[in-house]
Amino acid sequence: MRNAYKGLGLTAAIAMAGLFAGAASAAVIDFDALDATAGQTVPLTSFSEDGYTFDLSFTGGSAGPAVFDTTCTGYGGTDGCNDDADLQPTVQGENGVSDNVLILQRSAPGALIPNDFNDGGRIGFTLTSGKAFFLTGFSAVDDEMFSAIDTDGSTVLGSITLGSDGETGTISFRSSRIEIGDTFYFDYAGSGGIDSLTTTPVPVPAALPLALSAFGALAWLGRRRRRPV
Repeated sequence: MRNAYKGLGLTAAIAMAGLFAGAASAAVIDFDALDATAGQTVPLTSFSEDGYTFDLSFTGGSAGPAVFDTTCTGYGGTDGCNDDADLQPTVQGENGVSDNVLILQRSAPGALIPNDFNDGGRIGFTLTSGKAFFLTGFSAVDDEMFSAIDTDGSTVLGSITLGSDGETGTISFRSSRIEIGDTFYFDYAGSGGIDSLTTTPVPVPAALPLALSAFGALAWLGRRRRRPV
């Protein structure tokens, strides 16, 4: 009988290990692996990060999504970037803003140098590969308002309003379930950039029976061991 208990305990342990091993973890999409130099392709139309791939779309008068390196200095020099103070946080990492941020690119002459568009617009993120998730927050930098919009294209999940150049902010919320083919959006009221999009994975339904089975087995073992011999 003791060997049977051991076998059942091992089964429960394996079930629990499978449950937690199969659970996806939260992710932060921060654009830091993307090209932020003057040679980047504008508009940025797709990218992959942390197990997700997104197609990007945009509306408004800008040249489209582009990547700006907030740590780069020198306007159009050997670094190939724009030393743009309004996009540089006072402290790198403040409110989740550091390194690369996603901007709408200015469409004026010389726009090959990453530079944010003054009149704002909208960027759409369409999930093309990766597991379902909830969008749970983002960060932003510059003196404008930035809003996250749910997959219906109209529900405002949360907004960040900033009042001065280089100011940063962050906000948390919970979107509807986002699956492959769904699109969520960010509205820019003017210039500026977004960073640190946070996601939480959707729980896998198949994990629930596994968890119940494991907890049930452990509870049965506990009852058996408390019985007098």
